Amino acid sequence: MAIVITSPTTNTKWIRGNNYTISWAGGDGGIPTVELKLYKGAGSVSYIGTVLNSVGSKDWSITNTIATGTDYRVFIEELVP
Repeated sequence: MAIVITSPTTNTKWIRGNNYTISWAGGDGGIPTVELKLYKGAGSVSYIGTVLNSVGSKDWSITNTIATGTDYRVFIEELVP
């Protein structure tokens, strides 16, 4: 089963300087760690963190250095040992 971001969802509006929780579900149980990144369009703009997959969420504060925009997405990657 693939890992899927469950929050934020499409059209979620976040404000710079605030804290939010990114959450996910899935994985085959053999993936111990995931990496989260923020993308704007096709390019990575911020490393969010590396977390144990079993945790299922990561709190993150949007820094004021991230530009306002509507084409952002959170990307999750399974880190295979």
